[in-house]
Formats: sequence, C-alpha cells, structure tokens
Amino acid sequence: MDMAELDAMHLDAAEAALTRALEFNPRIALTNFTFGLIHLALGRVTEALASFQRETREDYGLLGAALAQYAQDLDAKSAATLGELVEKYAA
Repeated sequence: MDMAELDAMHLDAAEAALTRALEFNPRIALTNFTFGLIHLALGRVTEALASFQRETREDYGLLGAALAQYAQDLDAKSAATLGELVEKYAA
C-alpha cells in the first residue's frame, strides 16, 4: 500500500490497496490495524473494531480495540483494554 494515500487522507485509495493486500495475504501484520484506522476515520466504528480484532499483532489489536471502544463511548471498556495492553506490553 502506498502510505502516502493514507497520509493524504485518500481513504478510498488506501482502503482499496489494503483490500488487495489482504486478498494476497490475510495475515500481513498491521494491515488490519491500518484498515481499522481507515474505518474509524470514515465513522464506521463497528467495522473498525472488527478489523482491529483481526489484527495479527496482539498489541496493535488491543490498541485499535481501545480506540474503537472509546469512539463508541465505551469509556470503561476502552480503559480496561488499555490496561490489558499496558500490562502485557509495557517495557
């Protein structure tokens, strides 16, 4: 994927590139995380959470889930997910 598309907020082009990448290899690290960020930017929070939950790197999956939960006004759940992230991955 051309990250410039995402940086420039060309979300349709970024989404299309990610879809092609996932068709090629659905286990590419950070692809589902990035897809989740695009969904969040487009206001598709439920789809974002589903993408974050499919992320192959657990740390990024938890981070994304916390973002999506916060966007859904699930503050306590978001805080708990962040707590899990810190507990598992804090250096």
